[in-house]
Amino acid sequence: MRAIAKVIFLSFLLLGLLCYGNAVVKAGRAVPLGKLNNLFITSLAIDSKNNIMYAGTSGGVFRRTNADPVWTEINTGLKSLNIKALALDADNNLYAGTWGDGVWKLAPFGYYWSSYNGSGTTALTNLYVNTILVVSNALIVGTTKGGVFVSKPWSQSWTAYSKGLLPNYDVSSLAIDSKSNLYAGTWGDGVYRSDGGTEKWVKYSSGLNGSTVFDLVTDPPGTYVYAATMTGVYRTVIWDKTWNAFNNGLSNMDVKVLIMDSSGSLYAGTESGVFKTTGWGANWDLFHPELSNPSVISMAIDSSGNLYAGTWGGGVFKIPLTSWSAFN
Repeated sequence: MRAIAKVIFLSFLLLGLLCYGNAVVKAGRAVPLGKLNNLFITSLAIDSKNNIMYAGTSGGVFRRTNADPVWTEINTGLKSLNIKALALDADNNLYAGTWGDGVWKLAPFGYYWSSYNGSGTTALTNLYVNTILVVSNALIVGTTKGGVFVSKPWSQSWTAYSKGLLPNYDVSSLAIDSKSNLYAGTWGDGVYRSDGGTEKWVKYSSGLNGSTVFDLVTDPPGTYVYAATMTGVYRTVIWDKTWNAFNNGLSNMDVKVLIMDSSGSLYAGTESGVFKTTGWGANWDLFHPELSNPSVISMAIDSSGNLYAGTWGGGVFKIPLTSWSAFN
């Protein structure tokens, strides 16, 4: 009996050592909930007031509500269904950044999109939109080969905001801190910062060992900024100009998306699923669910504290605390 017990103990020990070298949070089996016609989820947005979830995909926008958990396609009016970004304003109007047709707007519970590109001399001149940031009901967008553009609040009047950025820069991500400093992550040239409305960008990449920045996020107080790169996660303090690696326990360094909850816990979406860190990043732990496709490229958090992960080819998954279920 002692020999058998020893074999069982060693088997469990070996299994633990094989789990990526870091803590693994056990989770329930993924269970399909509804049907999502396109499983390539590029962006997610949650209207907590109206209990609506939106999914941007490579084939348009889908919506589901608590009252009706079936995904509904809402693409009437859209000319480009290749959705790169979704964002909500204070009135829960939804904005979609598209590949080749700029920004479009949808009212809550609406079915018809309207162009938000403006016209004439104040029109949005680059229509390949990668990211959208809403600040005081003004839109800030990052584009491919066009830098950054800003709209006036509640207006389709656009202004180029790219002084200091090369004209052909691809802006992949945007974030703003508590001092109104704006950060732009780029494809191939790290991070740039525009200090407090100066409309001039300065290179801000010291210590950043990764030239392509997929995502940027600030903590709730707006004191720290985090960057997702192909070489892991980096952090900087807003009064400093140096990034520091933030990767202890992160077994997959190709981080595509970051999100932070109200308590300050940070989540990183990778090709191996979602990692979580608390307590100032002492260590990353892997949420290791039974996902059919763990390639996570978008995330959102609802008002109840559930995290949703959008995957490339596997649809949307919901994480209520430590258990997962498919949300497709």
